[in-house]
Amino acid sequence: MLRLLWSPGSLIEDLRGKPSFGLAFFTLVISTLIICGSIVLFSFVSQDSKILLKTTGTIFVAVIVIVFYLAALLTAIMKTLSGNGSYTAGLSSLSLPMMPLSVALLLIVLANIVNITSQTIIAIYTMWIITGLSTPFLLVLSISTIFRALKELFETNMITALLGFFLLKITVIALLLASTTQYWLPLLIIAE
Repeated sequence: MLRLLWSPGSLIEDLRGKPSFGLAFFTLVISTLIICGSIVLFSFVSQDSKILLKTTGTIFVAVIVIVFYLAALLTAIMKTLSGNGSYTAGLSSLSLPMMPLSVALLLIVLANIVNITSQTIIAIYTMWIITGLSTPFLLVLSISTIFRALKELFETNMITALLGFFLLKITVIALLLASTTQYWLPLLIIAE
């Protein structure tokens, strides 16, 4: 699991040709728990965020359901583009990059907690330096992991992986726009 933070490429190489549903699901659950733990930590120190504490269970279930749905979309896209892969490959491609992303969120929350609760300027600057140096690294690691996982697990080239991710992004944006009438209803009224 920690290989996702140090060497995700070697883990993806090990999964090539035989992605593991158990590992993908375990990574998804652990990443989601870290995200929810970050929310709980932030709600304890923030005066205005008590509602976040009450909705953490809903956020946990929602993240898992959304990732499962997006994995189905990604699998359909990548199988159409490359002809290879399985649902497990799609789920792995989305859940493996979540680990560095969730750790980055945890570091950001910890830096904000130190900023809110600490009385010494040294503690605040130290936490901000640690976060400022590690968060970009973790974000880049997360983004590169998704493309490497798409390339290796669907046994395709990087251009097809980029196109598959781009099509998933376009699909998600279209779903978000279609699900809220405040965006597309005025366009229909103006067109008439």
